[in-house]
Amino acid sequence: MSSAEVNLEKFLIPLEEFKRATENFKSKYDYNSFYDFYKGQLSEEWHNRTSLIAFSKENHDPREELEIVSRFHHKNIIPFIGYCECEGNRMLFAYEYPTNGSLDRYLRTLRERHLLTWAKRLKICIGLAKGLNYLHSGGVIHRDLRDKHIFLDENLEPSITGFHISVLVPGNQPHPQIYKPAPQLLSSFVKLYFDPIYQGSSILNTESDVYSYGMIMFQMLIVKDFYENNEVNRVRNCSDGKRWELMDRNIRHHIDRRSFNMFTDIAYKCISFNIKDRPTMDEIVETLEEALDIHIYRNKGKIAKYLGLES
Repeated sequence: MSSAEVNLEKFLIPLEEFKRATENFKSKYDYNSFYDFYKGQLSEEWHNRTSLIAFSKENHDPREELEIVSRFHHKNIIPFIGYCECEGNRMLFAYEYPTNGSLDRYLRTLRERHLLTWAKRLKICIGLAKGLNYLHSGGVIHRDLRDKHIFLDENLEPSITGFHISVLVPGNQPHPQIYKPAPQLLSSFVKLYFDPIYQGSSILNTESDVYSYGMIMFQMLIVKDFYENNEVNRVRNCSDGKRWELMDRNIRHHIDRRSFNMFTDIAYKCISFNIKDRPTMDEIVETLEEALDIHIYRNKGKIAKYLGLES
């Protein structure tokens, strides 16, 4: 689909609506190098939706992001509501704000963290993989996948956001790849998610997203202080026999070992320094759905045994 086929007019929202929704941009919700973020309530014409509103900064060209978010729609991609062009080539974007906010905030809140059963963690990873698979099939490389760019709805269904440096590879390449130097001056935290092979070669491809996804898998496994206590080195140096020790202690004894092993096996493939070893998102979805089935079947068996219903 070319950009010409997308009717951008249907996404236009007047500047006055953005001003009203944010009380004239009164309070920032968050910010980064490219955007200032606000939360706001759109009016009835836009179904009174609570929105994440992104106001681009003067040093950022948001046109490629507009093309991506207006063209690609999926259950696991944050819903794009509309936009407004402003002075100085700046733009305002409105996205539907999922109930539970971003994954990083959710994981840092002790009460919420304890609600993350193994099944829920697997389902979040599966939904994220499905969203990435959809993007990759359309030639989109996210390029900045991390916990802050994943939002959760009331059912903990994930949606991908943060397309400010994403790339839409031109043409119908079966294996999207492009020369695109990595952003400079990355914080040590952001660097954790960036593919070191891409950083060294400037060759961006879908495997770069797979690496970032693998880091998120390990974050879902360990949860606590993942990027604060040098956990990445612990992951890298962990021998096969000690992988179990990586697991969040809150749920360690409620997991089927086979399910755990399937998860960690493919997570380690995702962060391999040999990109040929990294799986596709299709392969990841298939593996994690099987791991989830094994876990659920095991728990059903334990309940049946407890109730004396085994045949």
